Amino acid sequence: GALKPRRTQAYELPRKVTLRYPDIDKAHQQGAQFYQRASAPMLNRVVESQGETNLDTALVMRASEAKTVAKRQLLVRWQEREVYEGLAAPQRYMALTPADVITLGLQDGLSTVRLRLLQTELGADFSVRLTGVVEDQTLVQASATGFGGTGYQAPALPGIYAVVPQVYDLPLLRDVD
Repeated sequence: GALKPRRTQAYELPRKVTLRYPDIDKAHQQGAQFYQRASAPMLNRVVESQGETNLDTALVMRASEAKTVAKRQLLVRWQEREVYEGLAAPQRYMALTPADVITLGLQDGLSTVRLRLLQTELGADFSVRLTGVVEDQTLVQASATGFGGTGYQAPALPGIYAVVPQVYDLPLLRDVD
């Protein structure tokens, strides 16, 4: 049969992804950056998506790095909304594992689709059943410019203290004292 994906409904996907992270430019205080899809109907036909996803990380980064991560997370979730399930492959593909990337030729003989495998199953007859999502290499190159704010002032560190050595003239103590 024809290769048809199962598509996740748009309202199940996030419209906005927020990433909270330790900000290196704010002495590791918590920062937050978000990226969201356009909601104006003339800019984007997907307006029914209202969900928000919040991600927390302990990775220290700058505002632009965090915004880039948020953007990539949002774009990847929308890209992966099409899941190809139940792809049958012969025994020679047993070595495939989840996270492998494969290219499938479509029935028209001209088109291909690049999939990242989510699941592989081995049947009783050693046939392989694959489940995967569309893989888009260009999403790895997506970037965004974040704004870290302007009001932060690092706490003032105390000045250098003078060390004054002092020698005390104390009597020696004995065990009986």
